[in-house]
Amino acid sequence: ATEIALQGRSGDAALQAARAWQQAQPGSRDPNRYVLQILIALNRITETEEPLKRGVELAPAGDRSLAISAIPRAYARVSDKKMASMVVEQALAAYLANPATASSAWTTVGRMRLAAGDAAGALDAAQKGQVADIRYEGPPLVALELMDPKLPAAEVLVQKYLNGNPRSLPEVRMTYARALLDAQRYGEASAQLQTVIRDKPDFAPAWLVLGSLQLQDNQLAQAQTSLQRYVALAQQPSTEEDQARGLAQAYLQLAQIAEKRKDFAAAENWISKIDNPDDMMQAQVRRASLLASQGRLADGRQLIRNLPERRPGDARLKVLAEVGLLRDLKQYRPAYDLLTEASLKFPNDPDL
Repeated sequence: ATEIALQGRSGDAALQAARAWQQAQPGSRDPNRYVLQILIALNRITETEEPLKRGVELAPAGDRSLAISAIPRAYARVSDKKMASMVVEQALAAYLANPATASSAWTTVGRMRLAAGDAAGALDAAQKGQVADIRYEGPPLVALELMDPKLPAAEVLVQKYLNGNPRSLPEVRMTYARALLDAQRYGEASAQLQTVIRDKPDFAPAWLVLGSLQLQDNQLAQAQTSLQRYVALAQQPSTEEDQARGLAQAYLQLAQIAEKRKDFAAAENWISKIDNPDDMMQAQVRRASLLASQGRLADGRQLIRNLPERRPGDARLKVLAEVGLLRDLKQYRPAYDLLTEASLKFPNDPDL
C-alpha cells in the first residue's frame, strides 16, 4: 500500500500507510525507514526526530554505528540544512554520550553541521569524536573536508589520527595527500604517498598519484616505475574501484615520459591502449603532440580537427587543444590566428 501510494505521488497517503504498517509491526526496521524517508520527502523535517531515533534503536547493536553513519545521506537533499542538523543532533543525544557510539555519532553531527555551513561547529564535533575514539576514521575524514589555512586545527586532527594509528586506513592518508597537493605542498604529499605504498603496496591509487607527482618533478625513471606498478595493480580483477579513467591517465602519462625520451614508438604504444571513450580526445591530442615532435605538425593539427564532436563543448575543446599544440611549439602567429577565428565562432566565450 505504501509503494502504491508513492508511485501515485500521494505523499500523505504513503505516510498514512507506512505508519499503519509501523503500528502493526513495531519491531520491524522497514516501515520505520519508509516513515523517515517520506517525512523527509515531504519536507516535514521537525517530525523526523522520532523515526530517526527509532531507526537507530532498531538496528542490531553491532550495526548501530553503521546506521548512525548513514544518516547524513538520508538528509542530503533537504533544503533547510540547519534544521536537519539540529534534529539529527537531538535524535542522537543518547548516542553522543555512549562511549560505544560517541565517535560515529559525533562524526554524523559533524557532517550535518558541515552541510549546514557551520565549519567551526563541524570541527568541534570532529574533535569530540576523536576524543571518544582516536582509532575511528570518521572524525579525520570530516576534518579533511575542513582543511584550510584559516582552520589549522583541522589538519592537526588529521595528523593526530595518522600518527596515533600505525595501521590507519590508507584511504584517509590518501585523501590527506590529495589535500596537500591541492595546497601545493608537494613534498609533504609525496611523503604521505610513500607511507601509503610502504604500508600497503597493493593500494593502486597511491601509485597513480605518486607517479603523476614524480612526472611533474621530471623524475622520469621513478615516475615510470610508479605508473607501471599502478597499471599492473589496476588490471587485476580483484581491484575494487573502477579503473578505466585511472588507466587512461596512467597510459597518457607513460606516453608523455616516452615522448620526453624521444621514444615515439613506445609513446604511441601506450596511447593505443586507451579505449575509454571519455578519454579518447585527450589521447588523440597526445598523438598530435607526438606527430608534431617528429616534425609532422600539419598531420598533428589535422588529427585534432578530425576528432568527432560528440558533445556541445567538443568543438571548443578541439580549438583549445590545437592552440595548445601550436603554443608548445612556439608557433605563436598560427595560434593567434586560430584563436581569432574561434572567437568569431564563439563570440560569448570570455576564455577565448
